[in-house]
Amino acid sequence: LQTQANLSVLLRQANRLAEASELQEPVVAAMRRLHGPSDLRTLEAERKLAICYTDLGRLDEAEALLRRCYAGMLERRGPEDVQTLDTMSALVKVLARNGKRDEAEPLREACVELHRRV
Repeated sequence: LQTQANLSVLLRQANRLAEASELQEPVVAAMRRLHGPSDLRTLEAERKLAICYTDLGRLDEAEALLRRCYAGMLERRGPEDVQTLDTMSALVKVLARNGKRDEAEPLREACVELHRRV
């Protein structure tokens, strides 16, 4: 699963977005089944899929995944963890692209402040 997830990231970086998401979707399903929905490995797999969805313009799907991931990361890792901050940054990006700037801006400011502190 990790190899498949890594390949998905490489495909996304090569701008082969549809292939990347198609490869990452079964990783997410398997992680949920094997480890449960709150496991950090599941949350990280979902974050990677959400980034693919963002790049593909599937903003509502990306936003839903990132909200869930961010809540899970906050609970499991806390606000100053690198994975939490990466998820927070991705959520800010998708909210802004999805026209939710009023929600994105305070979250972006908090994200910048946390990055400075960390």
